[in-house]
Amino acid sequence: MFFASCAVACPILVEDIRGVQKEFTEDQRDQLNIVMLSFDTERDTPAALAAFAKARSLSCPPWTLMHGDADVVLETAA
Repeated sequence: MFFASCAVACPILVEDIRGVQKEFTEDQRDQLNIVMLSFDTERDTPAALAAFAKARSLSCPPWTLMHGDADVVLETAA
């Protein structure tokens, strides 16, 4: 879970995930699905998530950035 507007910790999280990706073989990486769900239900619109992905070169697959309504996000976070 992340905030697309986050300028410090969330980009580090992305780089940490990339580091983990490198630990897998190429065949295993081809099977990975990385899902990041935004905590920010108001600002992280599909356009904001697309901009975040573009700025960090996150292609789908394996990266999927998602948002949802506040109740779903809170339930998932719990």
